[in-house]
Amino acid sequence: MIRLLLLLAAIRALAATAPYIDLSGEWRKSPDDRAEYARPDLDDRGWQTVRLPWRRNESPVELEEVYWLRRTVKLPPETGRSGLALTIGPVREVYELYVNGARIFATGPFFENSEAQIARTRIFPLTESQMGDGPRLSIALRTRGARFGSVSGHVRIRGSYLLSEAARAPRYEAQAMTDGAKVTYASQGIVGALLLGLASLMFVLWLAERERSDLFWLAVLTGTRGAVHAALFNFISLDAFPLGTYRWAFTVMFDLGLVALIELALSTFKWRSLRLRIPFWIMVAATEYSGVYGLTSSCSDSAAIAILAAGWWRGGRMRQPAVRSATCLLIACLALAQMRSQTGLVFDPLNLKPIPTFYAIGKYRVSTLSTIFFALAASLALLALRRLITDRVERQRLSSELDAARAVQQMLLESEAPAAGAWSIETRYLPAQEVGGDFYQILEAADGGRIVLVGDVSGKGLKAAMIVSAAIGMLRREKSASPAKILAALNQGLAGHTGGGFVTCCCARFDPAGAVTVANAGHLAPYCDGREVEVEPGLPLAVARDVTYAESAVQGAAFTSLSDGVVEATNGEGELFGSQRSAEIAGKPAAAIAEAARIWGQTDDITVVTVRRNG
Repeated sequence: MIRLLLLLAAIRALAATAPYIDLSGEWRKSPDDRAEYARPDLDDRGWQTVRLPWRRNESPVELEEVYWLRRTVKLPPETGRSGLALTIGPVREVYELYVNGARIFATGPFFENSEAQIARTRIFPLTESQMGDGPRLSIALRTRGARFGSVSGHVRIRGSYLLSEAARAPRYEAQAMTDGAKVTYASQGIVGALLLGLASLMFVLWLAERERSDLFWLAVLTGTRGAVHAALFNFISLDAFPLGTYRWAFTVMFDLGLVALIELALSTFKWRSLRLRIPFWIMVAATEYSGVYGLTSSCSDSAAIAILAAGWWRGGRMRQPAVRSATCLLIACLALAQMRSQTGLVFDPLNLKPIPTFYAIGKYRVSTLSTIFFALAASLALLALRRLITDRVERQRLSSELDAARAVQQMLLESEAPAAGAWSIETRYLPAQEVGGDFYQILEAADGGRIVLVGDVSGKGLKAAMIVSAAIGMLRREKSASPAKILAALNQGLAGHTGGGFVTCCCARFDPAGAVTVANAGHLAPYCDGREVEVEPGLPLAVARDVTYAESAVQGAAFTSLSDGVVEATNGEGELFGSQRSAEIAGKPAAAIAEAARIWGQTDDITVVTVRRNG
């Protein structure tokens, strides 16, 4: 019995010296910031009454507001003065703790951006001198939110407020709350990862399609927003993060995202004028330097979003009305959510229910703005990808058609050269594109001679190729063996059918006996034995009707006819291949001449025809 009484007495004495006082409930909040608010004898009965832990609609999210929280605790008479600890749950990112008028802790520099910490439960051991001898304990908190974004406003965490024995303090509560917040706000990390993945995809597609600037700006927009989301999720941690070091990175992310949104919006209207961009750049500068970030940022974002919606609607980027309407609705919701998230204001002419900042899905909390933005980014990416695929299919179709046209043109240009006889003929044709505007033909005369033509249609591409086809068709129906008459007939057939263009052509007849007759219609004169032949000039074909051409007789053993693609070949330093180099290599085979011009720097179709006397 004596032992039992002694045990009960010991338990009673231990209980008397080890209090467990719940400090949650009513606290007093100051209307302003004064140093005397730490005094233990201060009369705070006129202050506003608030409750800790913060309720959802009471949690302070003002970035710069500084205020005091006070609580006076009446200690039991038997309370000991050693081995106690004060547990303070989440209040603000930065605060100073005063016990009986003395500051015993500060989370960091109060008015500096060096560090900001997520609001979490902290345990403060109390010494006998801090406890004092009086029957009351005065607790005061001077608090301030982070000066660049409120992490606690983004993540709401509840915790304990206790005065207890140090061994009974909730030592691992802060870690448990942080882990729970990671789960609750996992959607932020997921959205950040998805946006970064989407940005990587858009950037890779832009590298493959450099002319598609919308892919680049969409990559920048999704990448910057994804980085911000990932950073916010990463900041849910017990560790402090150096906000002063990373503030510039956040500023760059926000400004780059705004620039990308503006460029993406203006690209829908194909506005490339600098004058039209100036108002938007002014808003970007105001966002950075005006000190009213929320208002200017939301106005800039909302203006760009509105132009983006109008551009997508007007530009016909979405052919299906349902898809167009859904995407524009997403854009409108994003604008409203952006305004609310930055300023708390929503333009609501129909008096609708305000858009909530977060909505709950089970134990998860999902940001409304993040959801709308991701849905919009994904829809824009899908539409851009669809347009990219459509353009790729169209280009492949055109490429196949151009390949077919090139094959047809090559067949038209192929002329059978005689295996033996008075003259040996070599040809080489290198189009600058899939199809070209140069042509050559080798026709057989009735007496066994050869008629060689080299021509060049003004312009390039399919139009020039069509004129080439028409010219070859006319030449193959021509019965005359006179170079002048052949050019006159070709001119008559092409006049009025070149769409304002013209054709240069050089026609030469090589007789079996060795005589050579040349007629020229504005083309480069041929080379004979390494020298440029002097021939009678003539107007290019299709310039005027009823034009006659003169013939010139030439003596020689080796002739070379070129198109201007050889003479006008240009190297990297802007130097032309020129007539002198052309004359120096005119005696070489056709393939060697064409290859020399191509290596020098091909800029136009290259055609070379060489004719040499046998024996």
